[in-house]
Amino acid sequence: MRNLVISSLVVFILAWPDAVDAAEKAKVVVHGDISSPLKPRAFADTANLGIGGGVGLALPLTQQFMILAGVDYTTFGLDDDGFREQNGLPAGSILVGGETSTLYASLGLRISAPLPGIPIRPYLVGGVGYFRIDPDDVTSDGTTLGFATEETTGIHGGGGFDLSFGSYLSIFFDALVIVGFTDVDATGYFPLRAGIIFDIAPDA
Repeated sequence: MRNLVISSLVVFILAWPDAVDAAEKAKVVVHGDISSPLKPRAFADTANLGIGGGVGLALPLTQQFMILAGVDYTTFGLDDDGFREQNGLPAGSILVGGETSTLYASLGLRISAPLPGIPIRPYLVGGVGYFRIDPDDVTSDGTTLGFATEETTGIHGGGGFDLSFGSYLSIFFDALVIVGFTDVDATGYFPLRAGIIFDIAPDA
């Protein structure tokens, strides 16, 4: 499944010029986000809020439908107290390391519902992608606890709205759930995103 997702992303990128000729102008998407860890409990209880961002390309098909391809990267700091409790460590132990990073490369579809007379468009978005989670080792009083990197398939879904400024630029705000199907239990987090969408080459 992971290879199928990666192959789909490659085909999408290679076919981009022809797709642009057949539809409206391609657009660049840039965003930042704050993410809350959701699951599994070992992740939710030991990670702080994540800080991240991403870039992507958008291909409007109609006023309502847009294909999105993007890469998102997020880093979660270590919740020292939660980690000590989860692993039975003494309250005064010194912890070093422990950041967890995620990479999510996705292909998805956005469905918008333009509101007559105002430049605000609510939308729903969903898709599938390649998911990687990379937790740092944690050292406590000379003892190192190691954690494995995992690569798997992920999915995402959510909704938000964008606000247009003319025909070439818009800003957006949305909330997603991203889930990677990692071993034993799936890994999930909840990003709140804000970003901009702008034309690659606006008309003169």
